Amino acid sequence: MPKRPVTAKKASGPEPLSAADVYRSCDPAGFTFATTAELEPLTEIIGQKRAVGAVDFGVGIKSQGYNIYALGVPGTGKSRTIMEFLRREAATLPTPPPMELRPQLRRAAQAQRHPHAPRPRLRVSRRHGEDG
Repeated sequence: MPKRPVTAKKASGPEPLSAADVYRSCDPAGFTFATTAELEPLTEIIGQKRAVGAVDFGVGIKSQGYNIYALGVPGTGKSRTIMEFLRREAATLPTPPPMELRPQLRRAAQAQRHPHAPRPRLRVSRRHGEDG
């Protein structure tokens, strides 16, 4: 029985798009402005509704010990969105009283920023059965 030649299969993947598939046009006559400089800046955050709702919920938690963790592709506005929510929340809160760090508190604050693990003391032990 003759052997058939082995041929590599073409990898199946998405079909290439043409320029007509990706180009969208709109009629400028439908706009009420001549340039975007005439538009008011956006006040709402545009993005995924669930993610924005979760950040809004997280920022609204008044208890200590909670964090907001944002995962996603770099450059998509995660930090900017969270900072915007924090700025809005901070604007509604009273200004905290000024703080004075006394020397012992200053050392404690530095220790929190730069924790120091104590080095273990090295001891020389006797071997089992030796008298010392």
